[in-house]
Parts: sequence; structure tokens; C-alpha cells
Amino acid sequence: MSADLLRRAAGLMRRDAEAALAEAPTRTDMPREYPEREAWQTYFAARIGGHVGKFAAFFHPAVALAGADWLDNEAGHFDATVRGLGVPESDAAGAYTYPLAFARAYLGEPT
Repeated sequence: MSADLLRRAAGLMRRDAEAALAEAPTRTDMPREYPEREAWQTYFAARIGGHVGKFAAFFHPAVALAGADWLDNEAGHFDATVRGLGVPESDAAGAYTYPLAFARAYLGEPT
């Protein structure tokens, strides 16, 4: 079921983000008004470098948590469409192309 796929990806993304936050680099010398994301970006840009480092720096756990929230929200809408409105799941899936593709990519499943 498509809503289950979305929730499974959201759950994994949330667990991965929370684990990353527990291990996240911090910069104690940084003034309090700078977000922890700044420390994360500095760490990955310096440690990995190049485009890969920039991408890893961008994908802070807060971004993953927001993505997990989005997937959970889309799963709820999908359920409402299928169960509440009686739209066949195969028809409803067409309206959820992007969240389903995102979920499959995160889970490493074929799109």
C-alpha cells in the first residue's frame, strides 16, 4: 500500500536523522545565535569537501526530519483519498508521484 510505503520511509528517515543528531558535530566556540546547522555544514564541508561535502552539509538532520513530516502528512492525505473518498489506490497513486518517488529513493527501492 502506498501510504504504508510513505510511512515506512518517514519512519526510517526520522530514525536516521535522530541518530545523526545524537552524533552531530557541535561548535562550542560559536555564538548561541548561530544554529547547529552552521556547525554541521562547516564540519562536512571541511571533512569531505567538494560537491559531496556541500550536499552532505545541506542535508542536515533537520531537513530529514522535515522530509519525514512531509511524508507522514502525504500518507495521511493518501489514506483520506483512498479510504475517505473511495478512490482506488492505483488511481490515487498518480497524484502522489513525487512523495512516492522520494520515499522509494530513500528506502533504496526501485522507482
